[in-house]
Amino acid sequence: MPLAVALLVILTIGFVLRFQSVAHSVVDNPMRADAGEYVRYAYNLKHFGVYSMSNTLSSRTQIAPRPDAVRAPLYPLFIVPFLNEPPTFGDLRDVTYGQMLVSLITIVAVFWLARLILPLWFAVAATALTAASPHLVNMNIYLLSETLFCFLLVVGMLFVAKSVQAAGWKYSALGGLLLAAAALTHPMLLYFVLPLAGFWFISLGWGGGHKKIIALLVGFSLLYGAWIGRNLISLRTFGDNSLMLVTIRSGAYPGLMYQNDPATYGYPTQEDPDFSATSKDLPSVMAEVARSFRDAPFTQLRWYLIGKPIELWSWSNRAQGQGDVFIYPTPRTPYTYLPHFRALHGLMKWTHELWVLLMAAAVVVCWIPRAVAGLPKGVVYGARAISLLLLYHAAVMIAGFPLPRYSIPLLPFLYLMAMFALALGMNRFLPKSASSTFPSLTRPPPAPAASSCSPRPATIYPAALSSDGHQCLRVRRRRKRSGFFVAAGQRAQRGLILIKSRCVRGYYPVGSTDKEVGNGSIAARHGSGHGSVAPSACSRHSHCRGARRLRGGPDGSGPRCARRRAPRRRADCRRDALAERASGPSRYGACPRYSGDRARHLGKGSPGP
Repeated sequence: MPLAVALLVILTIGFVLRFQSVAHSVVDNPMRADAGEYVRYAYNLKHFGVYSMSNTLSSRTQIAPRPDAVRAPLYPLFIVPFLNEPPTFGDLRDVTYGQMLVSLITIVAVFWLARLILPLWFAVAATALTAASPHLVNMNIYLLSETLFCFLLVVGMLFVAKSVQAAGWKYSALGGLLLAAAALTHPMLLYFVLPLAGFWFISLGWGGGHKKIIALLVGFSLLYGAWIGRNLISLRTFGDNSLMLVTIRSGAYPGLMYQNDPATYGYPTQEDPDFSATSKDLPSVMAEVARSFRDAPFTQLRWYLIGKPIELWSWSNRAQGQGDVFIYPTPRTPYTYLPHFRALHGLMKWTHELWVLLMAAAVVVCWIPRAVAGLPKGVVYGARAISLLLLYHAAVMIAGFPLPRYSIPLLPFLYLMAMFALALGMNRFLPKSASSTFPSLTRPPPAPAASSCSPRPATIYPAALSSDGHQCLRVRRRRKRSGFFVAAGQRAQRGLILIKSRCVRGYYPVGSTDKEVGNGSIAARHGSGHGSVAPSACSRHSHCRGARRLRGGPDGSGPRCARRRAPRRRADCRRDALAERASGPSRYGACPRYSGDRARHLGKGSPGP
């Protein structure tokens, strides 16, 4: 109940901030610069069916323009449904309301992603920071791609993190599709799928992760390949790299100034008479960047390694912007006169550097094995995937033009990793705190259900191992007796994580009761020989009834068991039981007849080394 109330409050605050920002903000000439190009693309696409940046909106020409591929296509496609014929400023306002809803859904997606890698209340805190961020709130009023890009990136990384914890490949394919959609919104993400696939290959191995890697690459290629196919058909080329050349060349000016002139801050290319000649193609750009390093190596090295990251994650959009959280001139905004806007703005600005430092620490620490020892693998993989995204983004921005505006879509990941650093510290120094508990791969076993009947303790059968090294139950069918009752949901070996596996025919999941085995409910649920089973207990200390140990399990989790007839003589059972008390279970495991209470024996026995 407290969690539901907290999430409801966060979503309400996020909605109020976004709605009031869109409703009460006034942008001076909202179709300027990049925004105007996106609107022209959308208009030409709707009016002529041609993807082109030509300004047919002002000329009112009826001649179809020539197609091009300068801008990524997904954000203009997002604008198209909102435009009428002819377009009006009311249509542009409708686009901002659509972006407001997309931003609100992003808050929910951030919470789902945070729950995969963070303790509960740290996930709530990261969600609250996302909802209150002035940059994310204010981006909705501009006709720019950052809001849509942030949404696609968060949902894409949600499926990427989910795919590591899931057994199949469907989440990987969805993650690839959404990352391709994000790359078609902002080309910065185009090559991220390659280091991500490499990370999966190193972490999961080819044998355990090849299906996920292939699904990720195929999902990405299917969607992005459609854009490449369009370019080949219309333009006879794979794409247009003119913006990439301008970005790399513009990033070579130290401090974003031409010859250290403060008057040129943010616009150094407009004062450089050689800019056009040095940015016409990739060899010219790389030659100019190399020349700048030869002329001032220490200045350029300091700018690229220190100055650009600081500029990228700075609070104010002074470079090519009005400053503070505003991109284009905004003469009227709730951040100047509404008290709750001003209070949240001041709080977020005051803590911004703290979150950046915590994020930087978490990006490094999550790769140190000792620092993340003891955490569930799904948590570690998810944190490392987000860290890889932030490192990739930093590398792209260091090579290019590090405008603070380009870091806004990454702010949810900034807050996630900052909370990860805090949770990791609390988990290390306050390990008994419930708030520092990281999420497990799966949910714990359910508690026994209450009943008005007088329950009889269910007989929990001894375990044998499945074909892939996991513990299953040997079926011993019993006739149903009157008055027999098994508490629903009762399970043995509480605390063990349940995972999906395949059982040998005739075996059923650990914790199956007489009633479940007798009436075939497990077979109906899981199919014959399938079920949710617990990790292997057959290594040094065998709890497998009538089983002998083999050399090793096929999944590498430890030795597996093969069926073997149990000793029939009571004296043998007594001897084995006494030996088990003295030095652990015997090679034959627990005797079928002489082992006391099997449920107690199986529950308290050693589950393996």
